[in-house]
Amino acid sequence: MTLASPRAKSTALSSPREQDAAPTVAGVVAGQADGPVTVVAVLVVHDGAAWLKECLDALTLQTRLPDRLVIVDTGSTDDSLQIALMHVRIRQAVRSVLTMSVPRECTFGEAVGRAADQLAAESAAAPPSVSTHGATTRWLWLLHDDSAAAPEALAHLLDATRRSPSVGVAGAKLVLWDDPSRLLEVGQQVTRSGRRVAGPATGEPDQGQHDRRSDVLGVSTSGMLIRSDVFDALGGFEPAFGQFGDDLDLCWRAHLAGYRVVVAPRARIREASASANGQRPGGPSPHAARRRARRHGRQVALARCSPCAVPFLTLWIALASLCSAVVLLPVRRPPRAWEELGDLGSLTTPWRPVAAWCRARGTP
Repeated sequence: MTLASPRAKSTALSSPREQDAAPTVAGVVAGQADGPVTVVAVLVVHDGAAWLKECLDALTLQTRLPDRLVIVDTGSTDDSLQIALMHVRIRQAVRSVLTMSVPRECTFGEAVGRAADQLAAESAAAPPSVSTHGATTRWLWLLHDDSAAAPEALAHLLDATRRSPSVGVAGAKLVLWDDPSRLLEVGQQVTRSGRRVAGPATGEPDQGQHDRRSDVLGVSTSGMLIRSDVFDALGGFEPAFGQFGDDLDLCWRAHLAGYRVVVAPRARIREASASANGQRPGGPSPHAARRRARRHGRQVALARCSPCAVPFLTLWIALASLCSAVVLLPVRRPPRAWEELGDLGSLTTPWRPVAAWCRARGTP
């Protein structure tokens, strides 16, 4: 069964233990007051000099500029930090630009968490302000250094959030960096065992065939727009899943907490996917990245299902992997068979889903 995540299926995604601790949809709706909106763009940089200038140029062309930009450099060894510091146009376009440096071993999610902590500390230290237009809603716009947003991307993402006060996360349509007429991702939909389905296939021509999508189970961190209070309530990204699977896990937890996750196909972002296709210096090979993404998807499913279902889901993953490999070998597709067998690796590191489950239980 595919978790397409419409509102009607929200109860099927929740386990009893998480429903007890999670806020209800009614609470979410009541918690978002009408009022002004501010957007803080958080751009994580990691040896992204090859794409960073174009990424920053795209930010300056937004029809709805972010109110603030936080650039988090994770110990880049190339010219990324210098490009970020010397980019004059971004400082002319965005009224407040903050540059942070964090250790090189920080993942994307951890870097975003450091930025969120800095913003929270500044908000706590600042004197309270009174607005005649209602409380200000702050959104975090998460960006990769190897992405370039179309001029109206942020405006379309914000428009998608205004249609329902229960929307906590919105994502963009991702297209290929070198050929924007071809698709990379339009939201994420997975089976209950964590296998991604429903396409589009990488490189599929964009003819508007996926533009009717709205509610999805997850969206990529590239261009993800998430309400700041939702990010804080969920405890940020789960470190157990690193850079492969943390986006799916965050969105899955958002659903379990009663928030909607939507994709805005009119918001387009070119994405190089350097970490997944082996182009990022020091990153994994494309095969290793695919294998890690598949394993972490399975582990996210194990971490977010009910405790009673864990043994059955574990058995299903094992049997499905073995049977798929057996079917693929006779038709001479050993690489695919090896990928299927690789899913068994998700069962050899049980501490990942256990640690993720424990941390979710401790989230306020």
